[in-house]
Amino acid sequence: MRTKTTLFCALAASAALLLASGCKKEKKDPGATGSAAGTAAAGSAAGTAGAAKGSGDNPLANTKLGKQIKGIADKVKNLKDTLDNKAEPLTPEKYEALIVALESCTLKPNGQIDWKCPAYKALRDAKRNRKTLLKNLLGTNAKIGAKLMKHKGAAVRWYSIGLMSSAFAGGVKDDNIKALLEHAKTEKEGPVLIKIANTVASNQKKNPEVGDWLIALLKHSDEHVRVAAAYQLTAWGQETKGAGKALAAVLKKDESDKVKAAACKGAGKLQDESLIPTMAKLAKNKKTPPTVYSACFAGAVMMWTRWIFPPKKPSRKAYGLTLALLKAKPRDKDHPPWTIVSYFRALQKKDQDSDKQKTWRAAAKFYKPQQMMTAIGQVITDPNAGWMVRSYFVDQIGKMGATKAMLMKLRKKYKGKEKDYNHGHVIKKLDDWINKSS
Repeated sequence: MRTKTTLFCALAASAALLLASGCKKEKKDPGATGSAAGTAAAGSAAGTAGAAKGSGDNPLANTKLGKQIKGIADKVKNLKDTLDNKAEPLTPEKYEALIVALESCTLKPNGQIDWKCPAYKALRDAKRNRKTLLKNLLGTNAKIGAKLMKHKGAAVRWYSIGLMSSAFAGGVKDDNIKALLEHAKTEKEGPVLIKIANTVASNQKKNPEVGDWLIALLKHSDEHVRVAAAYQLTAWGQETKGAGKALAAVLKKDESDKVKAAACKGAGKLQDESLIPTMAKLAKNKKTPPTVYSACFAGAVMMWTRWIFPPKKPSRKAYGLTLALLKAKPRDKDHPPWTIVSYFRALQKKDQDSDKQKTWRAAAKFYKPQQMMTAIGQVITDPNAGWMVRSYFVDQIGKMGATKAMLMKLRKKYKGKEKDYNHGHVIKKLDDWINKSS
């Protein structure tokens, strides 16, 4: 009940603030605080909205501002009525009304909705109603999505488009894909285009036109849209014709580091070895921004090893690039990046007994654990490399099965440096693993 009251007051306050922007300032009452302020705000919104219907005493009645106030007040009432009706589950009709109310919400450039928007919170709360049965909404999502995907409110379109995909229906139906791609031709809002990309991307294999559209989207003027296109094209486009060529063009010509990073990291999932020379050129160039460099490094690793979904065709060339990047000098706090360590997770001994990893090992015969640990060891003993990447790599080779002799050899490189703060974490990690080793 407290949540509902807060929501109602927040929306009412929004209406009151909008009213205040068009009216004369009034003297503030220091005693009006807490729930009293919320009640006053609600009263202002409701009263003004009522006057906006046609009262001659209200100078805002027929103005644009007056109509905006009335609209907000109506939404406040509708949402409050929906939430106050605890006995009734969420029906398709109420669900649609809550979605339409999202018109008051804003979208962020990266394709997300404002999480704090009262209307969005109301929708989330309503969906959590324990009396709402899945069967009541099953099959209606796509219908509501198709109905509202062209709504004037960007946030309404954004949410509705997400309803077009269903795990129960096997993804997005062909008719809906066609409708979404057609709508994309006239959609002007970047966040909505991102939502379309996220919704249809997994259908590239059965619908080649999806891949073609994502490739075209790589040339969009909004960098956030291009980032999304790069991620979605590479995540699902292993069989998309022209994907590798399009990605290479992005890596060579796109002016945005964010887009290049998305493309270079995504190349690891695309599994197109023709991209390796371009990735290597970027990763080996010290003038390449750290974000792009680390993304290309990650992409190279993912081309030959991944933890949850190991590559079906591990790349020997990408393995070679990984070794080269580990050995590359001069090293510094960003080269190699500490974030790269987690991408070697699948090489840890505890994960080697899974069926997926056994299948991977059979395909990645080029992988030599000792060779990889030796290359990582060069990073661990380089005082110029960041202490975080060195420390994390000690844990990594320990979990890969590094012998006590190897660990002690690395430890000797730090003899006499125990009091150096820059090396203290690394030394402690080495000592811990040496003590654990037999």
